[in-house]
Amino acid sequence: MKKKGLVIFGNGNHCKIIKQEIQKQNNLKILAIYNYYAGKISLLKEFKNKVNLNSFSKFNAITAIGDNKKRQSLVKIVETKFKKCKWITLISKDSILAKNVKVGIGTVIVSGAVINTNSSIGDHCIINTSSSIDHDAKIGNFSTVAPKAALAGNVKIGNNVFIGMNSSIKEKMSINNNVIVGAMSFVNKDCMKNCTYFGIPARKIKKNKS
Repeated sequence: MKKKGLVIFGNGNHCKIIKQEIQKQNNLKILAIYNYYAGKISLLKEFKNKVNLNSFSKFNAITAIGDNKKRQSLVKIVETKFKKCKWITLISKDSILAKNVKVGIGTVIVSGAVINTNSSIGDHCIINTSSSIDHDAKIGNFSTVAPKAALAGNVKIGNNVFIGMNSSIKEKMSINNNVIVGAMSFVNKDCMKNCTYFGIPARKIKKNKS
């Protein structure tokens, strides 16, 4: 089987996870990796003499930035600089997804994640190691579900939301845009936009920048 070339944008710790998941795929190979720092991208030295992305009719790409807002900024930069970029969706072979789950472009679903029936995940999200998303959950764009976080059925998550490690979200809760839920929290009430919540049960502890 001929492998598809893939460009990774971002070379921090999350890139290690991306590489790990690519190695499990039998249809992908890494063409190049770009570093991202202070709002700028730069091709890593080992690829500089091999890759000219502007010569491609199109190329596949994925981001490797854990921070939601930085990831969103990076996507805008790449789409401006490389008009021929095509974002792919990377789903680990060691994850479990119901057949009718919808997953947006640029999203990464990591080993051990479970997503149940009739759920949908937006664009450029991270569904991290051993997280659990139950039936009919809806997650917006540029959001992250951290390792071992659990979302019950019919939970609604907005854009630019971070659900911390080992947190639990009660069924039918709504978590609005730009919310952070701290690690090991239990959310049993809806969360207002642009706020950070923490605790058991989770309480609003501060306002976030919009």
